[in-house]
Formats: sequence, C-alpha cells, structure tokens
Amino acid sequence: MIIAIGLNHKTSPLAIRELLAFDAAQRLSMLMVLKQRFPQAEFVLLSTCNRVELYCAGPHDQAPSGEALMALLAKARGMGHGSFQPHLYMHRNEDAVRHLLTVTASLDSMVVGETEILGQVKESYRVALAAGATGQILNRLFHLAVATGKKVHSQTTLSANRASVPGLAAGLVGKCVPDVAAKVLVIGAGEMGELLVRLLLKAGYTNVTVINRSSDRAAGVAASCGVTAAAWDSLGEHLVSCDAAISAAASTQYIVNADEMALLASGRGKDLLIVDIGVPRNFDPAIARLAGVHLFSIDDLSPLLCEQRALRSEEIAASFDLIYKTSADFMRWFASRELGPLIGTMQERFRMIAAEELNHILADHVNASTREELEGIVSRIVGKLSHTVISHVNTVTEEHGPDHAAKFLEDVLAHAREVYADPTRIKEFVK
Repeated sequence: MIIAIGLNHKTSPLAIRELLAFDAAQRLSMLMVLKQRFPQAEFVLLSTCNRVELYCAGPHDQAPSGEALMALLAKARGMGHGSFQPHLYMHRNEDAVRHLLTVTASLDSMVVGETEILGQVKESYRVALAAGATGQILNRLFHLAVATGKKVHSQTTLSANRASVPGLAAGLVGKCVPDVAAKVLVIGAGEMGELLVRLLLKAGYTNVTVINRSSDRAAGVAASCGVTAAAWDSLGEHLVSCDAAISAAASTQYIVNADEMALLASGRGKDLLIVDIGVPRNFDPAIARLAGVHLFSIDDLSPLLCEQRALRSEEIAASFDLIYKTSADFMRWFASRELGPLIGTMQERFRMIAAEELNHILADHVNASTREELEGIVSRIVGKLSHTVISHVNTVTEEHGPDHAAKFLEDVLAHAREVYADPTRIKEFVK
C-alpha cells in the first residue's frame, strides 16, 4: 500500500498551510515519531511554501490509515485534525505514485516549470533517509520521481524561460517600483534569497541590500552577487528607508508584527511595497491595513500566472504522458514485489511435483545419465508452464489489480498442495 496525504496551494489558503508547515529539523523529528509508531511502514515528509505532503508505504495489512497519519501531523503542530480536514486530499497506490511524479516535475506547482520543487523533493528524501524512515519502496519511488522530474525538464521545453516564485516576486517589484535606482531590501540569504538578489540585479536594480539572521550568510551572498549586506538588528532601519522589501526568511513566527510596522511606517514619507514569500509568513498580515504599506503574500502572486498553462499546454500534455507511463511501470514492479514470494512458492511447488512424479515413474530403472537428461527435460517443461502462469498473473494484475492476482496464485498453490499431498492426482492436475 502506498499513500500520499496532504494539502497544497490549490486546496488550502496560506493561513492553513503555514500552520502545518515543517522545517527540516521538525521533519526529522516527525519522521522518527512516525517510524516509531509504525515500524513496518516507510515515510517521507515534504513541506514547501505551497504544500505539506506525507508519503507512506507499507504492507497492505499493516499500513496506517491516512486519518491516523494526518492526526499525528496535526498533533505535532498543536492543532486538531478537524482544522485541516476540509483542505486535505489523499491518494492511494498508482494515484499516489502519479501525484508524486507530477509534483516533482513541477506540473502541480503554482509556477509550472519551476525547478525549485525538484531540489525540495530531493532534500525531503535526504531528511527521511537521515531519520531511517525509508525502505525499498520509497527509496525506489523517490529516485524514480527525481529522475522523472529531470526528464520532464530535459525532454520538454516546459522549463524554458521558466518563471518561479522568486521570479514572480521580483517581477511584482518591477511593476510596482520600476525605478531601478530604488532601494530594494531582500530578507533572507538562503537559496531563495540569493535567487531574489540575482533576479533583481538581472532586472537592472543597482541598490540591493541583503539581510539575514546569520551575518556570515548575508555577507557570503553579498560578496557573491556584489551587493550590500546588513546586520539583522538593523532590519527596522532598512524598512524605514527602502522602497521595496522581498522576504523569504525561514521563521516560525512573524519577524515584524503590525504594531512594529505601524511605528516604522510613521517614520516614512513614501509608500512601501512588501512581498512576503515566506511560509510561514514573515510579516503579520494585519500590516496590509496600514496606510502607505502594500503587503503581498505568496498566494497574491497567483494572478500573475493566468496565461501560463494555456501557453504550455502541449508541453504539459507530453509531460503527463511520460508520468503515466512511468507510474504504470513502477506499479508493475510494485505488484511483482508483493506477488514475488507467492510466485517463488508456486515455482518451488511445481518443481517438487515434477520431481515426485519423475521419481515415481523412473524409480531405479534408468542409468544416471539418462535420469539427468530426463530431469533437464522436465525442468524445462516446468519452467515453461511457470512462465505461462506468470504471464497470466501479469495480465490479471494489469486488468484487475494485485489483489486479484494474489487470489489467483493462492488458488493455484492450494490446488498444487493437494496434488503434492496425493501423487495419484497429478495426472488430473495436469489435465
């Protein structure tokens, strides 16, 4: 059983998503809790600005329910399960596989074609490995998801001239504050912050300052990009003097609340644009009510994408073709993995029946070389018969699912056991 449960920018507003968001340390801790609670299952927890999703795989009769998993996630965030219930989706087996491949290929992203999600999926898988939460199924699935995401970007033009959330944020600054000599403040010096700085420079802005809790990190980005770094304790001072601020800091609470911003705004003689792409949000949403302060969250960037899907419809269709083929291939492997022990038992049972019948017929009436030749012939016949049964099992699996295929194999085994227990029935079984 494979389960994917979660919520994203399509099913829930930012106010809900940020309540369930997990940073890397929280993910590691949560995965260890899940693994301790359900030791037979495998887990990967993906948490980005636009989605929180838990992937789980395990034996059909021991896999935890989606409801139990979501209840644990909600409890870890100090929330009741009911807070998220209306916004959740759940996918099982092939639907779950397709969903992960679609997510990793950025086809489910707010910005279709962006490549940040590929790195985020890889990083989430790395955290799950560190927690000892994965196993054979999710190891194979996440390697396949990353490979498929790379194929989509290399074999289609989906990512050509691609947009991104930082790109949309920088574009909004360009529309609202077109003067390239304006002072722009970038809050956060992680991957997102550095990308923002580079996008602003590419757009022609000449007065960019980066600020971060870790001054070394800010200094590194500033030196790499040729901009100014500022100390974290000077954030208020820069919010008073800048024309626009883009925030992508990792923070579990607001870095600026409404009262603090009201005080800072009172010292300004001009409007301030703030684009907050942090999840959880960096700026108190109540700031949007302040005169002269224009606050945009990550969800406010969605209207900028209206034409994107229409322009890339052919590439999106080609990408889904690849995803559907790849997920079908994975499910064949997954089904054969579950049916493998039954198939092995069946083959061994056939060999035992053949050996018993051969002994019954030949006894000691032939020499060793003749016996060896006859055993080889019988072995090949058993192999061909086994192959015929396995081909039928594959057909049943594809048309009716692994449960029906398992039932068919169990019926064959039951009949074979009867035959082996009573050799006089072998001829009847062969007929």
